[in-house]
Amino acid sequence: MIKFSEEVHGYMRAIHGGITKILFAPFRDAGLTPPQAFTLGCIRQLGDGATVGDVCRELKTPLSNTTNITLRLEKTGLITRRRDENDRRRVVLAVTDKGREAFKRADEVYEKLNERIDAVFTPEEKVNILAALKMLEERVGEDGEQGERFNGKN
Repeated sequence: MIKFSEEVHGYMRAIHGGITKILFAPFRDAGLTPPQAFTLGCIRQLGDGATVGDVCRELKTPLSNTTNITLRLEKTGLITRRRDENDRRRVVLAVTDKGREAFKRADEVYEKLNERIDAVFTPEEKVNILAALKMLEERVGEDGEQGERFNGKN
């Protein structure tokens, strides 16, 4: 018999994998890896003028990783990178038209996914699913640490 926790892990991996596959399809079509797509999305969210350091803080990634990813995004023409004129240590980023176009398709896919999720569940099922997910998050806690309410018996 499968343990409850193993069953939860299996379902979470399957759901995450399915959603990731759907959401990253437009980025894969554009030749981007998930880390590149996350970085591009972060730059888009922070707005033109964000720095590599800003992206590091937002995504909680090392500077070296973020620098390498932004260099690859620049080579593909999805962002621009330029040194800050007042502080040459800072690298300022901006999403290009090509980068915005990549997100246009991704936004369409995301909207269709949301419509699909909304359509297949009744209002009562939605409430129950959200309550169960909230309970799981509260009891397991952030960053994989056990929350205060988790006692190992539930």
